[in-house]
Amino acid sequence: MENIRSMEEFNDSRYNEPIMLAYFGTDICSVCHATKPKVEALMKKFPTVSTYYCPADKIPQLSGQCLIFSVPAVLVFNQGKEIFRSARFIDLLKLEAVMKELEDNGEIVF
Repeated sequence: MENIRSMEEFNDSRYNEPIMLAYFGTDICSVCHATKPKVEALMKKFPTVSTYYCPADKIPQLSGQCLIFSVPAVLVFNQGKEIFRSARFIDLLKLEAVMKELEDNGEIVF
């Protein structure tokens, strides 16, 4: 999982990557620290998806742009459009189902 360092870097990745997962967290969030490795392990099943860590406390403008009100938060973008969002309690099974659907069909159909 690569670190995002600026809003420009986030927007470049969002609009240039076919499928992108953004994981928002903070350094002081224990749930973020517990959930991040689980998301990383899950995303190893989907090597074609670009995954990024977005430090919500270090780039507050980015959190505002993406309407992140609680962490951890996972956002999935397809062709620059948000197609999945999960915050606070990340549903890994639903995230996996969304990623499989994208991998198989290139879009979400359920």
